[in-house]
Order: sequence, then structure tokens, then C-alpha cells
Amino acid sequence: MTTESTSATRAPRLLINGTVHSTTEPYAESLLVKDGLVAWVGDEDTARRGTEDTVEVQDLDRALVAPAFIGWVDSPVLDGPEPADSRPALDQALTLGYGAVRLDLRISRERFLGLRINTAEGEQSFDRYDAPGVVEQLLQQVLTEAREHPLPVFPHLHVTDMGGLDLEDPRSSSFLTEVVQMMRVLDEAAGAPLALAVSTEDLFAGRSTDQAEEILLEIRRTASGAQRQLIIDGADDAGAAAAGDRAAALVDAVVSSHERLRREKMTPSPATPTVLSGFDTSDRHLWERLLNTGVHVIFRAPGHLATALSVGLPSSAAPEQGRNPWELISQHVHHDADPVSVRAGFNAQVRGAYRSLAGGAAGGAAGGQLNPGAPATYAVWEVDSLAVQTPDSRTAAWSTDARARTPLLPYLDGESFPELVHTVIDGAILFSRDAE
Repeated sequence: MTTESTSATRAPRLLINGTVHSTTEPYAESLLVKDGLVAWVGDEDTARRGTEDTVEVQDLDRALVAPAFIGWVDSPVLDGPEPADSRPALDQALTLGYGAVRLDLRISRERFLGLRINTAEGEQSFDRYDAPGVVEQLLQQVLTEAREHPLPVFPHLHVTDMGGLDLEDPRSSSFLTEVVQMMRVLDEAAGAPLALAVSTEDLFAGRSTDQAEEILLEIRRTASGAQRQLIIDGADDAGAAAAGDRAAALVDAVVSSHERLRREKMTPSPATPTVLSGFDTSDRHLWERLLNTGVHVIFRAPGHLATALSVGLPSSAAPEQGRNPWELISQHVHHDADPVSVRAGFNAQVRGAYRSLAGGAAGGAAGGQLNPGAPATYAVWEVDSLAVQTPDSRTAAWSTDARARTPLLPYLDGESFPELVHTVIDGAILFSRDAE
């Protein structure tokens, strides 16, 4: 692991003798980094003629330079006296080619309120077991440490154990208001507005479909009114995506809540798209119903990405924590029922993932692209071969007509994956394989 100084104090860096994945220059061999931005991409001869003598030259040795991925880091529920330390997981993310991560910061509803919620004979009682402010201090400590990490972190507060939430109980229904108030306090420690996350397991636990829809409506209404991104975790406790009747019920709840929010003129802003994480279904009709509901889907495991993309639903992907990001791309490429091209799988984990962040964060519209003016956030990969690989191996091409202007990506055989050489964020090398 190695960390450079700030971009303002570094000489420009010229990368040569490689392949640069750029949509503006698909066959670029060189990239110039200056002041933390991509200053130029193109062929090596032009690069050498147009650069200053003080430029630092880095020979890529035929490696691939590609936009860095967006990852996902899970933090345990804060259920003890000390907060979970997310720094080891963030350090690991740098060694996997991630240029930013979502931090899933889990805390139980009881702990968030500083209350122990006891349920007996259908009634709830409340006992305080934390002194006022303890949970707030723990969360501030976690968020401050994450903000100070060199890897950009986008945290969301994932409140668990929501099964007992009852909108007809004044004390219970005020919980959502308390969550938003606490999040406003925590924004300063986080360095950005926190997103709110809930689990569909909690939404549907012991409730009828109508009750689950009412709970989801109130949560979406609260998030939209507070201008917070909402993340709906569609996977169960074992990480499996909701399927069958549960998937259909979740879609019903999303569609119904969106229609009611639209009538109330409270639909979420496009800057804070509602994220449906861990959802998957083989039913194309359900994907189509999610269109125009303000939902962006994030695949956390291999799924029907091709169908989601074909119906036009904003989609992205983020592998399980600690996994090589190329592995999930390969799994989507070689999916038995719904394969995609390497390019589609790659874009889902890069451009799609950047666009799923609230407020155009992590580079905004330029995030996930190595074009002039974009942040110089990229990874350098050692690859065996490059290709334009389609889902059908019979039509996978090892090269392509230059007039097609299709950037090359690693050929993924489903068994071996590219090896990371460097992770660079805003022009600073934050991980180098040779420095380990």
C-alpha cells in the first residue's frame, strides 16, 4: 500500500505503452494526468511531442487503464459499546481497484433510539439502555473515520429490525422523524448527506401486503421530504434476492408508493434516485413495471442484468465485499439464462454505479469515464488479452474494426481475472502492487 501527496503538489504524469479505456479515444495508448484530472488521452507519439520536460513518465508495460469501480462495504450493526472499525475493509477496497465505495452502516432500530423495545402479548414497552447521545457519538466516530480515509466513502444508515414499526402507534411512528433529525446531525461528520436504507425483509415481516405498502410509502415520503436518497435492500438475511411472490409484492409496493407520491407532488428528486439493492427476477414484466418509478437497481450478485438493461431501467452492479470486481462482470457475461457483453457488465459497475450516487457525487456525469476534464480516478490492470466480448462466445471478437470505435476490455473466460497494479484516485496513487 502506498499513498501519494495531494494532486496540487505533484508533477503531471504521462502514462504510455498501454491501453486506455476511454469513450472519446477508444484506441488510446497514453493518458496525461494533471492537477488530479485527465488532461489528455491519445496515441503515444503525440503525447511525447506535446508534454513538458518536467512530466513524470510511467511505462504501463501493455497494462489496461480503466475507470475505477464503485464498491460496497458492509459494516456490522452497532450493537456493542464500541463502533465497528470499517477502515480495514476500506483499505482492502483500494487493493481491488475501487475508486469509491458505499458504506452500509447498520444499526438496529432499538439501538438507534437508545431504547430496548419489548413486545409482549401484542403490546410494546420501552426501556432506555443507553444514555442520551451515546449512539450519536458512536455514529459520529464511525463516520468521521470513514470521511478521513483516502478512499471516497458514501455512507448510508441502514436501520434494521423495522418489523415492529407500527404507523398507528404514535411513539413508534415518530421514529422516522427521529431518524431524519439524527441524520442531519450526522451529516457534518460524514461530509455529505447520509442516505437512508431499509430492508424488505423488515417491511414485509409479519405484515400484509397492504400494510407493507403503507410502511414503504411513509418511508419514501420521509426520505423525499428530507431530500435523502433511499436504499431499499431487496435481499434476505442470507443475501439471496427476493423471488417469486415476494419480488412481485415488492414491485407492487414500489409502484403503488410512487403513484401516491406523484399525486402528492413528493416524488424523489432525480439527484437522489431511490436505489433497489439486491433485487432480481426472471419476470420481464416486473422489470417493465419498475420503469418511471424513480428506481435505480443495483445488482449485488449475478442476476438478470441483461433484461433490466433491455427494458431501459437504470441499473448498476456492485459485488460482495472483498471480491474482485471482474468476477461479477464475468458471472454476468456467462449467466446461464441472461448473459450480457463484457462492455455492458463493465459499464454497470462503473458508469452505472457512479450515476446511482446521490447528487452526482464522485465525479458527477463525468464519473466512471477517462475523458479529458474527468477526475483521474482509475485502476491499472495486468491482463492476458483484450477483446470486444459478446455474451455468445461464438461471436466474441479478439479485435474489432477501428471504425466501430469500441474500447477494448479484458477477455473473461470465467476462471481467471485481471490483476490489479495500481489504484489511482484524483491523480494520487493510493495502492501499488509493487509497494506491498
